[in-house]
Amino acid sequence: MKDDSIDRAINEIAENVLLTAQRKLLKPRIQNKLIFAFVSTAVVSIALSTYFAVWITSLLTEREIEKKIREANAVALSIIEEYEGQALQSLTTLLEKPGFIETLRKEKVSYVFTPPIMSGSEIPIGLWVPSGQPLPATGPPTPITQLPSTVTKTVMTAEVGGIQTLLAGAVVPVIEGDRSYGTIAIGYALGKSFAQDIEIITGVDIRIFHEKIPAGPSSIYFEGSSAGLPADAHEEIEQIAKIMLNKRELMLVVEGHTDSIGAERDNYRLGRRRAEAVKDALVEAGIEEFRIQTISFGESRASAPETSEEGLALNRRVELEFKTHEDPLVGAIKDLPMTSAIKQSISVHKQSYYDQGAFLKGEPYRAIYQPLVGYGGKVLGLIFAGIPRKYTFAATVTTWYFFPLILLAGFALASAIGYTISRGISQPIRILYRKVLAVAYGDLDQHFDARTKDEIGDLGRAFNIMTMKLHQLRELEHEMQRRNRLAALGELSAGVAHEIRNPLGIIKNSAEMLRDRIQDDAKRRELTDFIVEEVARLNKVVTDFLLFARPLEPDLEPVDINTVLEHTLAFLKSDSRPDQVRIERKLAEGLPKVLADPEQCRQVFLNLFMNAFQAMNGKGTISVETRPSPQPPLFPERTPESNDYSPAFPSSSVQEPKKMVDVVISDTGTGIQTELLPRIFDPFFSTKDEGAGLGLSLVHKIIENHNGRIKVTSKPGAGTTFIISLPVASNEERG
Repeated sequence: MKDDSIDRAINEIAENVLLTAQRKLLKPRIQNKLIFAFVSTAVVSIALSTYFAVWITSLLTEREIEKKIREANAVALSIIEEYEGQALQSLTTLLEKPGFIETLRKEKVSYVFTPPIMSGSEIPIGLWVPSGQPLPATGPPTPITQLPSTVTKTVMTAEVGGIQTLLAGAVVPVIEGDRSYGTIAIGYALGKSFAQDIEIITGVDIRIFHEKIPAGPSSIYFEGSSAGLPADAHEEIEQIAKIMLNKRELMLVVEGHTDSIGAERDNYRLGRRRAEAVKDALVEAGIEEFRIQTISFGESRASAPETSEEGLALNRRVELEFKTHEDPLVGAIKDLPMTSAIKQSISVHKQSYYDQGAFLKGEPYRAIYQPLVGYGGKVLGLIFAGIPRKYTFAATVTTWYFFPLILLAGFALASAIGYTISRGISQPIRILYRKVLAVAYGDLDQHFDARTKDEIGDLGRAFNIMTMKLHQLRELEHEMQRRNRLAALGELSAGVAHEIRNPLGIIKNSAEMLRDRIQDDAKRRELTDFIVEEVARLNKVVTDFLLFARPLEPDLEPVDINTVLEHTLAFLKSDSRPDQVRIERKLAEGLPKVLADPEQCRQVFLNLFMNAFQAMNGKGTISVETRPSPQPPLFPERTPESNDYSPAFPSSSVQEPKKMVDVVISDTGTGIQTELLPRIFDPFFSTKDEGAGLGLSLVHKIIENHNGRIKVTSKPGAGTTFIISLPVASNEERG
């Protein structure tokens, strides 16, 4: 029957916790106000932060984009300048090479070659153009005599492999006195590979545009001083007409040349008549007259020596050169719509232009236009460096149009966060409230997971302390009931033991006398031996009953617990300890002496060792350890699913915690089921087939009389550990 004072204590503590929980619990009105304040603040903050973030980020991002594009343009120009420098160095080295000029003088046909001197991984292109053939385009039509006499860096266009190619390099005419032999140039192609390399380096889209004039027949040769079109020139006329019909933007410049025989005026007239003859043939082939321009060069100085047939042919030729009747880049930049300001900057001022509203094939870009100017001041190409607007933050400025949607999303997000926060505050309190109600109805196996450091966590920890105190009170109540039962059982056991011991003594003496009289009958003597052995076993059980019923009071004295353990282990003889059981010692040095009865402690340790031998079935490891006992918490956290058990001692429940020494005995046996742990210290309870079930009960009583503690931890299949804690002897007790 429960003690009324304990019931009143439990009810009083439960009521106090209920009142505390009600004071801590937030009212719904306060929760709603908190949610409203949070949502309002969050929405305003989102609106303002979105506005300023979009505005400031747009400005900063626009500047970063422009900076990145200009850096990419600078990289392209630096590479072009590097190409030109490498070409100038290569060309200068070639001209200084012995015999190189003499070799060039003999070449009368244009050709492309690979210079033997290269710098870097890019392969340059070499061009040789003899006098009288179209030069690499570096600017407006320029007579050879007007080209610079030294090696000059420039951008140029030339036909390479039938393809009009934009080159960055150097060019120089080969002149000796008043005689020009031709022009040599070295350059590096500015094509797709060049653009892709810059894109990889800078991450900016690069496009190269340049004038692409198709190649065709470059000269028509006349016979003697005749102005009539040669019969074998009709094939060249058909090729030129076909090209001009396909490309309506092309114009043709026809240059007539004559030999030096006769007066200069006559030479001029003859050259003009020859140019007109070519023009008439093209008009007859369907070419508009305004698209053909005739020029006559009737100088008295010959372009080539007349001592050879090749020289005479050069002085009787008509040169043909394609031009465009509009801006040279018009046909090349169809995908780049330009404003007049951009065209003015590129074509007139020859300067770069940054455009935030550029377009490439209909896609909006942030881009810079960089003209590539040849030696004569002509814009031969264009670098387009840009970043699509869809990849820039500026493109997301359309967020302004979705500002209400952003506010709505912010409101929904703030509401969700507010609800989550309010639920995070109220939900733990509701859980705690339900646990308090469960405790009030008698369920003490309640535990609140108090992880936070706020008021809710404090309340949860207070609840755990309360349940621990209630549990200790209940265990104390059970222990008091147990002691009362044991006292009654002890008195009964003592009387029964005395009544049994006397007949056992008579049976033993009679069996021994009978055994002495039948010395010659071996079979009967064996039976009498069995009687004596069983009587001895029953007598031991009776002795255990008496010890349990009336245990001797401990003779307490300061004891070195390590010495007691060593004596106990030495007492375990080889016939008592199985051969396959290994004992490991880990005895701490310098431990303080404990206040104990060494004989009763030895009895406790022997009992635990024998239980360990039986649990391991004669094979395994027993670990023995001594250590200073850690100070137990005032209110330790308790979880129902733990695999340990520590019985309550009335003496330890009312005294202040003292310093203690632990003796830890572990085995690798079969272990004990969790639900049986609270019963192992009950008298007459045993998990073994043999024994009276009084061993651990006696251990429990001895440790209790020593004002100590005992704890058992076990798990089926993982072994068992007993921790015995004995109080340290005080200075007065040590004497």
